[in-house]
Amino acid sequence: MEQLIRENPSRALDRSLALHEWVALPADIRAQVEEPFSTIGDYEVRSDCRPEGQAGKPDLHTKFITVDGQTLAAFVYGRRARLLSKYAVPLQGIRLSGMAALWETTMLRLDAADLAAALTLFQQGNPDRSLLTGQVLAPDGKVPGLQGGVVQYFAASEELSTYDHAVSALEEERGPYTVRDAMQAAAAGGPAPSALPGGPPPQGKAGWATTPKTQLVLRVVFSGEAPSSHPYTQAALTTAYNGASGVFNTHSYGKTNLVVTVPSQVFVLPQTKAYYQAPPGAAYAPNLMRDHARALALAAGINPSSYDLVSYWHPNLTGTDWTAPAFANFEAPDSWFKGDQGSRIQSIILHEVGHNYPKNVNGKLVR
Repeated sequence: MEQLIRENPSRALDRSLALHEWVALPADIRAQVEEPFSTIGDYEVRSDCRPEGQAGKPDLHTKFITVDGQTLAAFVYGRRARLLSKYAVPLQGIRLSGMAALWETTMLRLDAADLAAALTLFQQGNPDRSLLTGQVLAPDGKVPGLQGGVVQYFAASEELSTYDHAVSALEEERGPYTVRDAMQAAAAGGPAPSALPGGPPPQGKAGWATTPKTQLVLRVVFSGEAPSSHPYTQAALTTAYNGASGVFNTHSYGKTNLVVTVPSQVFVLPQTKAYYQAPPGAAYAPNLMRDHARALALAAGINPSSYDLVSYWHPNLTGTDWTAPAFANFEAPDSWFKGDQGSRIQSIILHEVGHNYPKNVNGKLVR
């Protein structure tokens, strides 16, 4: 099954245990087979920025999900294969040995056996009203579906499909928070998500790439290292990012630029260099560093979540997760830079932060 997840996630899902089959297994057997899951999590697509001749080789994975605090290598097919990074989105699939295969759809229809099993594993939405229309449901004939760790109900299969297609359309819109923002608005009694009956028209696909971006730049060193050992000063990075901002502003015809903040602090990470080069278990090193750096900044009174983009500048690292001199998430906040970038510092900022956008005003991917 591990090989099938890597090589053919669609077939792996088709051959995987159904919910009711997995629930019926003894606990010790469950721990050894693929586990079906449904949750709200983060889906990240990362750039492959290794040196020429190495980039694009299949040994570097570039799609990840984070669920329940754990980062898993994600394997996708169909519509999901062309999606960019999205945060707080419904994710359904199977997980095994640090990997996950994701269903293409955002909502899974449940038969009677799987509904009974799902109600022992997940929360239940309102069983008396359609999630799509809010109308009262007849006691018989309700159609149940599973999305984001919640069992929902509809009056007919067509309603379930309409809702699934609407959320899928939100995933296709530009920006990392389109699904999260729409779902939060709906949960708070606001307008329904775009493409749903009563919802607003789509916002359009240009906004994420054509508005100014607040950019936080965090400098970090490893436990046991002196802050003064960091290869860059606050002034040097401020100058480099401001220069990059000018280029973005020129090439977007004044539509976007970077509003740069480089704190004076150099943050000392809680773990050693050796730890981040090869973290224990199935932990993914760049996300660990990111989470630790963000926590340190927050403790110092700097809230990374209030910025559109966040870069992490750290001393040189080797290891499987650090083969590129820098990399970034596509259409999402984060970018990582290691060691001294030398005279190409501004160009590499343009390249990686360009991935955060990652399409220019003509709609072409900046790779």
